Amino acid sequence: MAINQAAILDTLTQLHDGAAAVTTSGAGQVSAAAKVIDVGEGLYVKGEVVIDISAIALTTDELYTMHIQGSSDADFGTAANIRDLAKYDLGAGEVLFNGQAGEDVGAANERHIFLFTNQLGDTVYQYLRLYITTAGAAESITFKAWMTKID
Repeated sequence: MAINQAAILDTLTQLHDGAAAVTTSGAGQVSAAAKVIDVGEGLYVKGEVVIDISAIALTTDELYTMHIQGSSDADFGTAANIRDLAKYDLGAGEVLFNGQAGEDVGAANERHIFLFTNQLGDTVYQYLRLYITTAGAAESITFKAWMTKID
């Protein structure tokens, strides 16, 4: 049975536009520039990240980790101020299940959704971005990603 996972893409909360395949680790991009979203100073946000995959390489060792990162710096310029707030893995089953047989997670024309908040410990982060970590012999993923707020 198919599950209806409707989510409206708002360009203001778009984290990655899928204009090109991602083959190395890096920040999500919109219009060929790293995308940072300012959620407002001191505002707590609970939301979902929606990932629409259009193409993905999954042979034996590809792993794609989607991180929602927070920072107190608008440009994410100070590494010590960057924190992983949530993450979600896509990839080959052999990698996801530590060498055991397992089903791949992610396929072309699939939607994946994961939850996040912009709070870690006592700190609420004003600036958010998507960071993609890739690993494997032939890693390549093309996707769109955006956040939606949960009330």
